[in-house]
Amino acid sequence: MRMGNRVSGMRISMARERGRAIMSVVRYYSFHVTAYFLLLFAMLGCNKLFPVDTGTGSGRGIVRRIDYEHHLITLEHGTVPKLLSPMMYSYPLISDSIMKPIKEGDTVHFTIEELKLGEFRVLTLQKIHPKPRR
Repeated sequence: MRMGNRVSGMRISMARERGRAIMSVVRYYSFHVTAYFLLLFAMLGCNKLFPVDTGTGSGRGIVRRIDYEHHLITLEHGTVPKLLSPMMYSYPLISDSIMKPIKEGDTVHFTIEELKLGEFRVLTLQKIHPKPRR
């Protein structure tokens, strides 16, 4: 009887060691798999992964501020396809003459270009006139 207890005790300890080894492998790979998935989701969530997302685009927005001293215009705009997400941001202008007919609060149609990754410049601004009510 005693011999049987010792053998079964050895089997139990061997099973525990095997279980610990399996769990350490599972922990190791689950950490790495989780890290790879987080990296993958971070890359998919990034809008600027490919150089196709650069160039020029046009959109519509509201002029929130005009800064003649620093040659900037603050636009609150919607999505500019393949270029920008909706936001409010100050952009430099190609020349000050394009913002002369524009006032704060005007709705405008604009063309914007990306010079370098993340660096934008407004090329054109056209005031959108509201339709008269009948």
